[in-house]
Amino acid sequence: MTVEATRVFFLVERASPNVEPQVGVEGLWAEKVGPDLYRLLNIPFLAKGYAWGDVVRCDEVKDRLYAVETVSHSGSSTIRLLFREPTSDETVRTVSYLQYLGCTYESSRNLFAFDVPPEPTLKVSLPELAAYLNEISHESDSLDWETAKWLSKTDPNTAW
Repeated sequence: MTVEATRVFFLVERASPNVEPQVGVEGLWAEKVGPDLYRLLNIPFLAKGYAWGDVVRCDEVKDRLYAVETVSHSGSSTIRLLFREPTSDETVRTVSYLQYLGCTYESSRNLFAFDVPPEPTLKVSLPELAAYLNEISHESDSLDWETAKWLSKTDPNTAW
């Protein structure tokens, strides 16, 4: 069965106040599941608060679909890892370990967006995952990470 994919756009606030315009867009592939509802088929790189498999309600503006709210959460979390050397042994080890834990990813150069499945599919708890990422990012200068959508009551920035 083939899924017909449609582009859904997300407004993304720029990280730097020196970049104009202050708002950009990220386009993700999605499948239509209702009159104005779409299930995300990509892992967001820039849009915060969304994960692979979430269902979003969209409004059409100038022939483009824009996500306006999440109507159903997939249960997944989204994290982003920025590697200074994307082909290093450390990067390969980290990506392999996250895959072993049950995560999937998409990458663009040195930015990796990971879909973190809900427990028990994920082989560790979200606080344990955060502790691991905090530990390796503090041990070396080659990795930064952040959450884009975190479905845990534990703040990942205080887990270590």
